[in-house]
Amino acid sequence: MKKFYLLIGLLVYGVLLKAQTNTFPSSGNVGIGTTSPGAKLSFTSVLESELPDGITWHSPDALAFGIYKTAGPWSAPNYQQLRFQWGTGIVLDPGQGYPKSFVDIQGSGGLRVTSGRVGIGTINTQGYKLAVAGNMIAESVKVKLQSAWPDYVFAKDYE
Repeated sequence: MKKFYLLIGLLVYGVLLKAQTNTFPSSGNVGIGTTSPGAKLSFTSVLESELPDGITWHSPDALAFGIYKTAGPWSAPNYQQLRFQWGTGIVLDPGQGYPKSFVDIQGSGGLRVTSGRVGIGTINTQGYKLAVAGNMIAESVKVKLQSAWPDYVFAKDYE
């Protein structure tokens, strides 16, 4: 009987040793799926997998609630993206009281709203795609029906 318990103990110990893939080096950085974490919390390199991966909570569906990289290869033109997803919405609150308390969209990608409505200074857009509660200033405003938007597909330099 002692041999049986010894065998079970060795098997459990071996499984626990083999299962350990997280690291806690003296730098204070924590690695999940990596042995060389480069930040306080690091994950496996995005280059190692084309599958979506990230942090999730509140749901067994890994892509329903959380922060994760999208699926696909890490190559142009369709690079993986960082996605924030929550079933009831996302609030970006940069705080107040400091000169840089704002959300800054940088780079050539910009900001795109593919559905829904945008309210600036209001939560009630009254059915409009864009509602501004307050003054607005612009260097130029052009109003055209979508059906009249220019079509550049047939231009010689269009790729």
